Amino acid sequence: MIQCLVPDLPSAEELMPWLQQIDQNRWYTNFGPLERRFIVEAARLLNQAVPPQVAALSSGTDALILALQALGLAKGARILVPALTFPATG
Repeated sequence: MIQCLVPDLPSAEELMPWLQQIDQNRWYTNFGPLERRFIVEAARLLNQAVPPQVAALSSGTDALILALQALGLAKGARILVPALTFPATG
């Protein structure tokens, strides 16, 4: 049997240092210190310059919208999507 879409979640112990930093910073939403750190580290891993051309978005749907907008496709352009995907992809 081949398992598909099996989550690999961190344990509560692994998450605790991050949750403590969020609590200490008193910043629970967008544009906080941890988000900025994530963006800089992601850019470094992708070998991008600073300021990074990386964005942290709230959902995969937002990421798809941003990516399609960045392509500058004409209105009504057709795109291909995989058969096994989240419904919002279409």
